[in-house]
Amino acid sequence: MLAAVGLAPASAAIIAVAGGGTAQASTQLCDKYGSTVVRDPLRRHEQPLGADTPQCLSVTGTGFAVTADHHRPTNGAPASYTAVHYSCHYGNCSPGTDLPMRIGRSAVPATVCASPTPSGGTHSVSYAIWLDPAPNTQVVSKQELMIWFAKRGPIRPVGAKVATATVDGGAWNVWFGFNGTSYVVAYVARSSITMWSFDVRGFITNVKKRSKVIDA
Repeated sequence: MLAAVGLAPASAAIIAVAGGGTAQASTQLCDKYGSTVVRDPLRRHEQPLGADTPQCLSVTGTGFAVTADHHRPTNGAPASYTAVHYSCHYGNCSPGTDLPMRIGRSAVPATVCASPTPSGGTHSVSYAIWLDPAPNTQVVSKQELMIWFAKRGPIRPVGAKVATATVDGGAWNVWFGFNGTSYVVAYVARSSITMWSFDVRGFITNVKKRSKVIDA
């Protein structure tokens, strides 16, 4: 079965996604589920997970800066995450998005450009791709594919490490788990990546070998 795909690069650092558009005026977001357009058609949103401690984002037409003070344990779920997405996320859709779409056989080129991770704190820089057996714009997708380009501290994906893999020339530790709503396959870079151009299809092809819901 082929799948519908949504794309959500997610991190507390800036990730560059290919595409143009109109830059937006500077915006300050401090509410728990705020969202705005970062650079048309990319939509940025914040969603603290289980944290009511302060977090604000200053959003410009080219990126965003995070100010947060959570002080939560590092052995559980994230205190929060921020994301830039081109897709629909719980019904919050990017302007003019053509996702979700049926996966074809052509290449899916992408480029990541992440600022070096800060020397303090515990965090990761990751790319999330949402897969479903059928188009889905309103609720969480059944399969999440994560690509972790960099991390600092004892943070790790949900589940357990199940394998190693070489995908599109990169070396990865592969994790598999269930977060309560979605199956998650995460590819964690064995050394940090700050700049890389790659084909997302390599990860989609590999994740099908491990997915419980996407099989072809």
